[in-house]
Amino acid sequence: GGEGGGLGAGAGGVAEGGSESERRLAALRQELVLSTEASHFTPLGAAVYRVPADPSGVLAALRLPSTRVGEGSQCGWPPLHLALLRGESHLPVVQLLLASRCDVVSGPPRVRHVTPLLLCAAAQAETAASMLLGCMQPPQLVAASCARSQEGLPVLSVVAQWSSDAAAGRICRKLLDCRADPCARARDGSMPHAAAAVARNSATAALLMAAAQQRAKEALVASPWSQRLDSDAAVFSEPQPYRGRATRRGGGGKNRAAKEAAAAAAAEEAAAVAAVGRGECTTGSTATVATSPPLSTSTSSVGFGSASSLPAKSDDAVPPPAALAGLEQVAGLTALVDRLPEAAQQKALAWCSENEVHEVGLIAAAGIADAFVAALGIKPTGVPALLLRQRLKRD
Repeated sequence: GGEGGGLGAGAGGVAEGGSESERRLAALRQELVLSTEASHFTPLGAAVYRVPADPSGVLAALRLPSTRVGEGSQCGWPPLHLALLRGESHLPVVQLLLASRCDVVSGPPRVRHVTPLLLCAAAQAETAASMLLGCMQPPQLVAASCARSQEGLPVLSVVAQWSSDAAAGRICRKLLDCRADPCARARDGSMPHAAAAVARNSATAALLMAAAQQRAKEALVASPWSQRLDSDAAVFSEPQPYRGRATRRGGGGKNRAAKEAAAAAAAEEAAAVAAVGRGECTTGSTATVATSPPLSTSTSSVGFGSASSLPAKSDDAVPPPAALAGLEQVAGLTALVDRLPEAAQQKALAWCSENEVHEVGLIAAAGIADAFVAALGIKPTGVPALLLRQRLKRD
């Protein structure tokens, strides 16, 4: 029904000159507060929702012995929600309720997703949102910043779509300071920076994108895989000693002596190969290696370097593909694909241009490394593709 019964008017439409926040609050009041009869509210709820704001009446209601700061109306709305729905005119009332240590995190029992912070986000109420964040303790900040709307949107994504880019940026920065996750995805898979970009909030989109990249790098550093893979060369280029055939008992071969002998032979052969490459192999046990047929110096199937540690002869060396002009337009792309065929480099540059990728770090941060590799026209399960994925994760 209409707002009356002693609580004042104001739930209907607002004047055409009203702000975006006022228009949204009017729509929310009509949707959420079904009755405005004073008898349908607790004494505190009626004092909070009354128009114009009556801080002295709210203070008197808070001092009543029977008052519970979390009970506001028969519909289940807490007094804090009722005060927030009234907008900026009721900010002094909001301050009184916050000082009374009301619940600043949870929504009503029947609509848990309507938290105070999400209500401010939906109404684009910047001042009220700042007041809520300023009074919360660290555990409350974490819980509030992780809230999601009924549609599954993280609170960061809701704020990122505000009509004011500057206001959205200020509140998003405060949420990030509260450890809100800039990589949190909505049900459609989009992240907060994408929501800001759709709303044409360029400054907010840049802020959230930078935060998402930083969060992705922190997660990569903390990953145990990053500690196991020190470098691409360690995995694909350095000779590995032969460990023999594994057995159920974990002996590493038929017997320990055979295993040790094979490892020693492999180490000796690796040392001999290195000596030949330096031109130092003239006498001793390595002479047989020096007089043996030369090892192949053709380019490895990895696509990023030579398969052998021997230097190629100048007359039959196969030079790596030259870096394609224009790769420098995308930061880090030249170092990533300069050893791939020119056709793959062209496809990489075209893919980055089409998807608005200005640095390769964005590919891993957005979780689209597989799509990037698939667009290059190389074998998805081949070694070059595997190495590309690992380099993207490291970047």
